[in-house]
Amino acid sequence: MTANTSKKETLSNYIFHGTRTECMEGRFIEAWVEKAEKQLKVREFFLGFDMKLSDAKSVTYDFALPDTFQKDRVVGRPMCIGCKDEFLILQYITASCKYIRFMAVFLKSKTLHCFEDTVHFFTSDFTAISPLRCHISPDKTLCVLRLPQAITKLKKWTKMFQVKNTFLDQPITPDNVLIGTQPYNLRDRMFHCFLYLKNGDILTADLEPYLERCKFTVNCLDSGENLMQKVHRMGVRSVTITEPTSESDDDLDDNKCFTLTGCSLCLNRAGDIVVLYCQGVTDETIPTCKLFFYNAKTLKNIHTEDFQLDKRKFKLDTISLTVIFSLCDTKLQVWLYKRGASHHVVVKEINIESLTNERNRGGLKMLCRQTILSTFGLYEIVKLPLPTSLINYLQFKD
Repeated sequence: MTANTSKKETLSNYIFHGTRTECMEGRFIEAWVEKAEKQLKVREFFLGFDMKLSDAKSVTYDFALPDTFQKDRVVGRPMCIGCKDEFLILQYITASCKYIRFMAVFLKSKTLHCFEDTVHFFTSDFTAISPLRCHISPDKTLCVLRLPQAITKLKKWTKMFQVKNTFLDQPITPDNVLIGTQPYNLRDRMFHCFLYLKNGDILTADLEPYLERCKFTVNCLDSGENLMQKVHRMGVRSVTITEPTSESDDDLDDNKCFTLTGCSLCLNRAGDIVVLYCQGVTDETIPTCKLFFYNAKTLKNIHTEDFQLDKRKFKLDTISLTVIFSLCDTKLQVWLYKRGASHHVVVKEINIESLTNERNRGGLKMLCRQTILSTFGLYEIVKLPLPTSLINYLQFKD
């Protein structure tokens, strides 16, 4: 089935380059340096209840820059590569340094500090390909940096890196600053996905290049203990796959060869559904996107969806796809955008409420939240005269 593209949504000053649901919590943030004013400007665009973005629904924050920025020239714009609540991590490059540099930004306190790649691993030429991938744990005690997927190799493992802070195992705050990088105890490679579950455990997924199968592993954040392993047979490339057993809980796809070009994991707002989304080409060279939905606790496959793009209009080496969840967590959209573009195109919409009967939506309380979020956007919600606990509940921070 070929996806129907909708009208482009355009923002005058927003750059979509680097937007990734698993790193950005489905948020949209841009940043730039005003050298004359010695300020960093951070602007956040809020998703509306209609899943649209606009210049009108945005907030700009001003931060005083350290004096070191007067001595060196920032090349291009800083880019937000990860966020958790009011804490952001930005990457940037300067004319005098061959390695990527970083800023830790705290929106509420309007403070920032800079830190270096002390292991000298992330060179500035990576930014010409794609931003780094940054994962911040739910309790903000751990921040992991990864190479862009386009740089990693399929048969060669590479390192992940942990960002060091002053007081280890304590949440990152303006008083517990980040001071550098160090190797992390997990490795990375192409088609290797990484995600923090809502309870803080780490979920990784290793995919084979033809989507024959996927190996899930869940590790405890604190101890590193292996809590669960599960292999899902996807059966996309039927020429090398054996017959599925009766115990398999995955539905086999059509008997067509599929070459994977990119993949990622993301979590819905409630934290009970994991989405593995993959993009690639079929044996007829048709750009195709496949989405696999899993129960976050059991990793049981609950739904599979795929759609194709018009290969005359879209080429996979010039586009990126990302998954966005609605504010009320009832819909999922797949957005298509080009690097550096100021617009996106919605190529697929899925009603995730209808996927399974196993989801406990929380009764009347959850229905009230869905009703409010289907009427107000996040921009309006944060301004409502409500207690902090209710605002947090509406933002799925309960």
